[in-house]
Formats: sequence, C-alpha cells, structure tokens
Amino acid sequence: MTPRTVLATTAAAACAPYLALKAAWVCGFRPGVDHLPFPHAVWVVGNAATIGMDLAAALLARALADPRRAGRLPAPLLALPMWAATGLLSMILIDVPLAAAAVPCGAPNPFAADGDGALRPWVFAVVYSGFIAQGTALIGAYALHLRDRHGALLRTPLRALPAPGRAFRPALAGTAAVLAAVGVLRLAMASGLRAGLGPAWPSELHGIMRLLVGTLGVLALLGAAGLALAAAGRGRLAAAAGAVWVGAGGSAFCGGWVALSMSVRAGGGLWTPLTVSLCAGEAGAGIMVLCLGWTALSRWSRSVPRGAAPAAPAVR
Repeated sequence: MTPRTVLATTAAAACAPYLALKAAWVCGFRPGVDHLPFPHAVWVVGNAATIGMDLAAALLARALADPRRAGRLPAPLLALPMWAATGLLSMILIDVPLAAAAVPCGAPNPFAADGDGALRPWVFAVVYSGFIAQGTALIGAYALHLRDRHGALLRTPLRALPAPGRAFRPALAGTAAVLAAVGVLRLAMASGLRAGLGPAWPSELHGIMRLLVGTLGVLALLGAAGLALAAAGRGRLAAAAGAVWVGAGGSAFCGGWVALSMSVRAGGGLWTPLTVSLCAGEAGAGIMVLCLGWTALSRWSRSVPRGAAPAAPAVR
C-alpha cells in the first residue's frame, strides 16, 4: 500500500466511532448523555446532519485511497468538500492539542465536559481523538493527491501565471482586507473586548471559548496573508494557496459553526451589529475566495500542463 492509500484508509476508519455514537443517539439510545442539551427535535436533526457530514468525509477518503480513481474525478468534486472538511476540522486540529498541552501545566481540561454537563467526559475523548486522526490523515492524503495531480502548477511562481482578469487583484486585496479586519476583531474579543457584544456573551471569555475565538482570529489573518501574497504576486502558488485554503476555510466554516452552535444554545442574545458583521465578513470572504479560486485555478490549470512549471520572468 502506498502512503496515500494508508492515510486515506486511516481517515475512513477514523470516522467509524463518531458515526456509531451519532447513530445510537439518533436511534434513541443515549450512551454518554446525561441529559439532552437541546430540544429533542433539534438534537435528532443536528445529529443526523453531522452523520451526513462525516459520511461525506468517509466517502472522500475512500475516493482518495485509489490514485487512479481520484485522478479521473473532476478536481472540484474533490476540492470543494475537502475545503469544507479542512475548514471545519482546522479548529479541532489546532485547539485540542493546545488545550491538552496546557493541562500538565495546571490549566483545567476544557474538553473534559461541556458547559452544562450534558455529555460525559469519555464522549469528548472518543469524538476529538477520532476527529484528529481523521483530519490529519485526510489532509495528508489530499496533499499527496495534489502533489501528484497539480504539482507543477503549485510549484509555479505567482508572477509567472497569467492574470485571470483586470479586477482579480483588487478583489483579492479587498477580500484580504475584510479577513484582516475580522482577524483583528476576533483577537480583540479573545483578549477581553466587550464593546458591541450582546448579553449571551459572558462578561469575560474563559478556557475553550477564549481559545476558539482567538483561533478564529489567527485563521482569518492567515487567510488574509495568503490573499495578500497572491495579490502582490509574491512567492509560489503553493504557499499562497495553502494559507488561503487553511485560513479562509477555517475562518468561514468554523466561524459559521461556532455562531450556529452558540445561537442554538443562547438564542437571539448572541446577535449584535458587531457579531453579525463578523459572521457576514467570514461568510462573505469565504464566498469570494471560492469564486476567485475557481476563476483563477480554472485558467491556470489550463496554462500549466502536467510536467515542469514555467519559470518566473526575469526581474529587470
């Protein structure tokens, strides 16, 4: 078996514990659940939706396990769900190891139980360890797929690629500015900013909430940096695309997921002009990145055949 096949198979297998647990909950069994944190209908619908998401990840891993099959599939059919998976898993891949590393230093384990004690600690261990294995293996398998399928394009200097259109670089710069503003505000919130926040927000963020909000800020700034590199035509495509892929994807998908989960728990008190603007900025930047990436990569992939990447023009 090739390393790519091993990684993809590992990612598919890592989905099994989560799927089994969620299926039991949907069917009316409650292993690890002391009481429902949501109304019963919301509980069933939410768990059914996340089963669908994890099944999609398992199917994606299965497709990547066979290089010949993956190579015949249209690139967007793999890229779009993979971008969503990377975005949703990025916060877990970053925050869980950081939180675990802080426990021996005396910090409380924020993943030992949720805020209202609805789930038992072992549920978090099963779910997050599975997500870490799944995310690491899935991203690794997709990275090897990109190397095999688009390696020449990714190694190409940005300034050697044809411009997709006159408005492309200004759109990149504008999207980078939006993500940068979102990142600064998120980091300010993690540092104690209270102005503009509604009554659903605690007087001070503690533990995992501070870590989550801070991570959203770092991801937004990473995406902004990648877009700024692309707008300036600096470096190779792989560096800019990687930063945008992880940063903008994490900001858009994780930001939306955190907002959705908080609004279900806290209701309308979450939403203020500031929080609405933050979520709109994350979602809008994600849509812009998708449109710009689709436009640029469609043209660039046709201009760079598989093989050697074109050399950058000489600087005069």
